[in-house]
Amino acid sequence: WKAKAMELATLNNDRASSPESLITSFMERHEIPSFDGRGGFTERLTSIGRDTLFAVRDETRWVKLSNYKTIANFIGCRPEQLHPRIPRPQRRR
Repeated sequence: WKAKAMELATLNNDRASSPESLITSFMERHEIPSFDGRGGFTERLTSIGRDTLFAVRDETRWVKLSNYKTIANFIGCRPEQLHPRIPRPQRRR
């Protein structure tokens, strides 16, 4: 039972610190209605493209480190919290 409880606690902690939950909680705190449209998240953070923002939120791919820093400064978290949980691609030789 103890191992199962630890597994559930870890899962809950990972879910709470996922990029999607961090961005969603920021949007709720600042009453941002959506990602797109008038008053949306992409309109307030114009230095980041829409596709980059969705890549960070959905953890689909790695983007430039400067993009993680920009989004983290905007929402008030550490850039490392926004990194995807997929392995970083190897550099081509």
